[in-house]
Amino acid sequence: MHLDLIGHGDYDQDYTLLGGTRRLAEVMPIAAKHMMHAGVTTGIDLGSPFDILAVREKIRAGEIPGPRLTIIECENALLPISAARRREICNYLTYFISIV
Repeated sequence: MHLDLIGHGDYDQDYTLLGGTRRLAEVMPIAAKHMMHAGVTTGIDLGSPFDILAVREKIRAGEIPGPRLTIIECENALLPISAARRREICNYLTYFISIV
């Protein structure tokens, strides 16, 4: 699940439309609200930009609507473990999510 992508998950198209990451603060709360309207109540994110952490906190505080979010930043090393172990965990989670 990515709150930074709009619609179809085309990174190049989405980030061109957003002007890079400048408008993520506007887009992520809208995407979170759309997910709630679609019935998504819980999500795991494996790679959105760090801006998602602020969105998660706003959701938790009840400031904006959105699903409960578990954030695992595979690429950006939020996990305090070795790179090899981080890749192993992220690969497992990606596999697990794909079969659920």
